[in-house]
Amino acid sequence: MADEVKCYQCGITVSYETGFSTTGGLGDSSEDRIWCPEHAPDAGKGYTLADMDRWREESQAQRAAYEMSQMDLVGPDVYFAVKGERKTPPPSSES
Repeated sequence: MADEVKCYQCGITVSYETGFSTTGGLGDSSEDRIWCPEHAPDAGKGYTLADMDRWREESQAQRAAYEMSQMDLVGPDVYFAVKGERKTPPPSSES
């Protein structure tokens, strides 16, 4: 595969799944280099998709806990009235 990206130090193929770090950048004149997580300089470490998924799940759990604490403070009627969400359909008016 011609699009494979390799670690600057060891030559192992890196990807979003395996994780990688880069040095160099847009604002400086240094050469861009890509590193595998094992050989990454101390300035940064690579993150895998599993890391990002774990952070997303933790964030969602923290958000849900916060939302529940707010609902406990003001009650579900006030909470949903302020948020503008309705979890149950409005009663039908058969007049």
